[in-house]
Amino acid sequence: MAAGIPTNKKLHINWSDSSFFPWLNEFTVLDYFCDARNPFYNVQCDNQFLKMQGGNPEALMSMNGLQYQLHSAQPPLYIIRKVQRTSKKDVIPLSYYYILHGIVYQAPDLMSALSSRLEMTSHYLQECLETSFGFYKYNPSKGYHWEFNQNEENKKKDFLQQQKWSMFQISKTEPLVEEFIRKIMPQKDQEVKSDENVENMDQDQTASQIETPSDVNQDQPAEKKMKTNSR
Repeated sequence: MAAGIPTNKKLHINWSDSSFFPWLNEFTVLDYFCDARNPFYNVQCDNQFLKMQGGNPEALMSMNGLQYQLHSAQPPLYIIRKVQRTSKKDVIPLSYYYILHGIVYQAPDLMSALSSRLEMTSHYLQECLETSFGFYKYNPSKGYHWEFNQNEENKKKDFLQQQKWSMFQISKTEPLVEEFIRKIMPQKDQEVKSDENVENMDQDQTASQIETPSDVNQDQPAEKKMKTNSR
């Protein structure tokens, strides 16, 4: 359908048919890909010819021309390969497509992947050079020299380190404190109980030392008791 779309444009588009998702599996995925609405599908292929004739897909092995094959099936990921068949055993891979969760994408070729990486590398190198030019100074006494603002760099490092510490304290220190409190609280209860026992013992000893007058009279000798009674 959209065979005229440039290859570099196909890397930035995708196609899907949500109505087919419930029936998508390794036996139906090739039929799903070979849809005339799919911009990655070339209707001039042998698959379309067999589809229109109602032929058996196994007959593709005996045909020469442009074909689409199921290369790998690991649901929900499927890989479709576009090949040029020259004989029953010989095929020339042209491009690969992958279907992930029902959405069809074109896999980037090696040249596109390398170009993207080189462009990204060039971008970061350009940023690095532009940043470094800001530290390249000239002084009549020193000449050209590098002058870095170490204070700002140290402040940034300290700020980032403080953020790490705060996250560490929140995520790690709080559970440790709670566990420590749980261990300490039973000890405090035991200390309170022991203090209460000591107080009770002191009260018992004090009460035993304080004697009533009757007890004192009982402990006195008989002569003193008689004198006391005569009075």
